[in-house]
Amino acid sequence: MRSMSSEQKVGLLLFDEPSASLDPTAEHDLFGRLRELRGSKTMVFSTHRFGNLTRHADVIL
Repeated sequence: MRSMSSEQKVGLLLFDEPSASLDPTAEHDLFGRLRELRGSKTMVFSTHRFGNLTRHADVIL
């Protein structure tokens, strides 16, 4: 994952299968980092693995 800073002026982040090739530990770490950005960014995910998303999503379509 490329480095993302909450200081950047990006308000929308798009993710296509961000955890598809990650083991459970790496997936947990990824979503932990994304939670840090949650309040300041809009994030859209395309995924088949809903485990972490269902715990933190505001809306699931």
